Amino acid sequence: MHSTYVQCVGFTTSPFAIVIWKMPDMQLVCKTICYDEDEVQNALARQHQGFFKQLTPTVHYVGVAEISEKVS
Repeated sequence: MHSTYVQCVGFTTSPFAIVIWKMPDMQLVCKTICYDEDEVQNALARQHQGFFKQLTPTVHYVGVAEISEKVS
């Protein structure tokens, strides 16, 4: 595990969290910007659909120092 801190520049409304989607052999495939906890949960529910089945999500809460963990 490692600490991460996400800082956003250029947003008029700060995101609540960013979900980073990765494949085992790549650093980043795509990201989902979430503006509240409901959007985070909706994004994570995508892991069981189509393209997202092959990806591993990690959630990074904006403006909060955190310990990153895989979400299953």
